[in-house]
Amino acid sequence: MKPRVRPPSLRLEPARFGLVGTLVAGLSVLCACASEPERRALPISDDFSGECDWVEDDDEHISLGCDDGGYRALFKRTDERLHHVIFKRIEDPSHFVSVEADATLRVFPQGSSVDFQAHGVGCFASPAGERAQGYLFLVAPGVRSVALVRIDEEDESLREQFYFRALVDEESEHVAAVGGTNRIRGKCQAADDGVEVTMYVDGKVVGQVRDPKGFRPFEAFGLIVISSKGGTDVLFDNFKAEEIGEFG
Repeated sequence: MKPRVRPPSLRLEPARFGLVGTLVAGLSVLCACASEPERRALPISDDFSGECDWVEDDDEHISLGCDDGGYRALFKRTDERLHHVIFKRIEDPSHFVSVEADATLRVFPQGSSVDFQAHGVGCFASPAGERAQGYLFLVAPGVRSVALVRIDEEDESLREQFYFRALVDEESEHVAAVGGTNRIRGKCQAADDGVEVTMYVDGKVVGQVRDPKGFRPFEAFGLIVISSKGGTDVLFDNFKAEEIGEFG
């Protein structure tokens, strides 16, 4: 199924749009992101079989850490914190990068029709300690949808949309149901007239767009989890981030 590409300038309207509209309608609070481990050189590859080289945290809101042969995010409460990004920063920024991971939504408790969940990977151009700027590649198994999202916390016009702008927002037959696993990949490549971002699910292109005011160079990658329900359990595995070259 060929995805529809929405112009980057289009304003999100929750009543019209799918996954991202639902997220924007429901996201009342965004959390501060977890602290970050030291920078790494590309490429980065982790099957989570050895020592944990990722943020580990366990508070009243969420449990984050290496577990069950992967990296697990287990939501406890969602009344204050709905959105968590776990960063992996690199030593030398790059204009041409790829980030990917296997992801499984193991549990998403039943709730009301307004409950939502999404998870995925991201590439970021914002330095450590600065407001986030980059691209998110998200799947939502509960509604079998994908979203390629530009996030820009410096753009105050997006405040009411929690700094999200959907570049692609589509239902997709490639998204596994709850309990299934998808390989989620995002490519972020600088171009003369912006940044080209491409999203893959299980090797299939599900979204591609050129952002004329795109962010660059990229200096961090992330695992992203979003949920409105305590008990949501997401497991990532086989993480990979690499420099791909101009035509990678």
